[in-house]
Amino acid sequence: AVAVEVRAGPPMALTAPINGSNLDYSGVGEDFAAPGVITALQDYRGGTIRYPGGTIANYWDWQNGSVNQPATTSDTGRSKPGLVHDYRFTLQTLQGIVRETGASPVFDLNLLTSTLPDQLLMLHTAQNMGIPVRDIELGNEFYLANSSYLKVFPTAASYARTVAQWAPTIRAAFPEAQIAAVGSLPQSTAREKSWNNTLVS
Repeated sequence: AVAVEVRAGPPMALTAPINGSNLDYSGVGEDFAAPGVITALQDYRGGTIRYPGGTIANYWDWQNGSVNQPATTSDTGRSKPGLVHDYRFTLQTLQGIVRETGASPVFDLNLLTSTLPDQLLMLHTAQNMGIPVRDIELGNEFYLANSSYLKVFPTAASYARTVAQWAPTIRAAFPEAQIAAVGSLPQSTAREKSWNNTLVS
């Protein structure tokens, strides 16, 4: 059991939307095309839908709505098996979700196993389908010492250099979009603790 203590503080204004939904990365949940999922999302009234999700975005093939993640090793030496899965979570599926729920997409781009031209094509394709492109994330959790992440982004500085290449190009194509880089909630490793300062500098 965990005891949580809550103290009332002064009220603060929040700009909507502040809540949303994310693809189930485990692959054991219902896919978005399954009966009842759209109804559940409508009842939930989330303001955003993250496409495609978190970790899954780093290995995402948007053309097929599938993921191909190799086996990885963490900084503790713990191995994580690979995942190959066809979620069928395509832009057509996203289009239906946006239309039926009114949720606005947060596009989490694949900086790990894709390219800037390919990801721009995804954003332009979405826009041409009437899907709003307002919020963009540049990958997910690269501060973790995952073996795949370390191979492409050995340091926060190497990730920052990629952000410096991708962000201006995306900004030129989508000048009104909000673009977010990956920040760290420092936990235990030196990589996590130094990530934000290195990224900002």
